[in-house]
Amino acid sequence: MNKNILTTIVNIFTMFSIILCSNLVASAQESGTPAMRFPPFNAIPVDQKSEDYLKYGNGGLNSIPYEKITGSPFWSDEWKLAVLYGSNSNDTWICKTRLNLATEEVYFLDKQGEEKALDNGTVKKIVFYNADDTVARTAVFILGDESLLINEQKINPYIQVLNNGDYELLKLSTRILSTGDSLLGTLKRYYFSSETKYFVSGNSKKEPVKKLKKENILLYLPNSSQYDGWMDKNKIDFRKEDDIVAFFNYYNSQKSSAQ
Repeated sequence: MNKNILTTIVNIFTMFSIILCSNLVASAQESGTPAMRFPPFNAIPVDQKSEDYLKYGNGGLNSIPYEKITGSPFWSDEWKLAVLYGSNSNDTWICKTRLNLATEEVYFLDKQGEEKALDNGTVKKIVFYNADDTVARTAVFILGDESLLINEQKINPYIQVLNNGDYELLKLSTRILSTGDSLLGTLKRYYFSSETKYFVSGNSKKEPVKKLKKENILLYLPNSSQYDGWMDKNKIDFRKEDDIVAFFNYYNSQKSSAQ
């Protein structure tokens, strides 16, 4: 074989190998544990709370310490890897995170492992992952774009986005500090109870769903009645969140393919 041709083949093979290896490394880095990046401002150490840091319940209940309350104020007690998004593309952080649904505050672990919290409104979007990498999403939350009354206070709550597409099912979960009497009636007991509300987002609107029922959901999905056959075949129960999400995914896919 001509020496020049052989040299050319070797060079091409070498270049191809370099590109392939580079892509594999990039892929591994993308799917592996990402470099942590922490919010640089507006962080309050949890053990140095400001006077109004733990606002939950009403009246004198604000002064009840967490250790006297049963239940959890968090969406998940486990620290989960999350990407936090601020007001612009430069405000993006990756850290272990928990979402407090009683105070609507974002807790995170800084580089020293210290637990801190961000002021309400700093984080506009939270994407949780189910492992120490950013491959499989667990949940997505967005900051509400209008003030709602939560725990008798007007705040912008974090709303969970349950599916992707032109039409989305949104879930608003809040933790309410409740009180009751002990069995003997001699002591007060304090516990976190949950409240859940759903919304349908689409056509630039967020419509409240009074109750999870077929007619309440389909009311906000144009021409959705034409998919009754698919719903019957797949035994969609509109009282179940997972079934509704499955239908939203199918509905959005049909709209996309029709465009």
